[in-house]
Amino acid sequence: MPDIPVHTAQYIDKKIKERFIEKLPQYYEGEDKWEIHWSPTQAFERPEDLFWLDFFFNPYEPSQKELGTGGRNRFEGFTQINICVPLNSDIVTNEDPIGTSPAFICSADIERAFKRGDIFNGIQIVKFQEYTSALQVYDDFYFLPVRIFWRADLPN
Repeated sequence: MPDIPVHTAQYIDKKIKERFIEKLPQYYEGEDKWEIHWSPTQAFERPEDLFWLDFFFNPYEPSQKELGTGGRNRFEGFTQINICVPLNSDIVTNEDPIGTSPAFICSADIERAFKRGDIFNGIQIVKFQEYTSALQVYDDFYFLPVRIFWRADLPN
């Protein structure tokens, strides 16, 4: 894949995905890895075990941050990750008879990897939001959308 110029929104998308791989290897590699649908423009076949993540990159319109041709541009937006898990997959124990959903465990892991105020590769994490009211249930799985809001001032 060719290098993406540092002055584009696609640079931010790539760096957020690289940070996900770096900070959350348990979802990317190993026996218990989840399938990851990195881009809506790529074909994707649902895994049989129904554990997967859907990534959606949503930049807002960039704006001028500084004057002059060498001034930086402000990019803002969010990356939405739909955490998809099978129905009836809650982890129930004697200590926790109500159970904990793998979707909420994954959400907490993502939130720890993308904390508000973190700065990496010139990208600042503005906030993390879990959209429990937008949780969607289907025949054999459900998904929990989470959003990582970000901001970056990149060279023109």
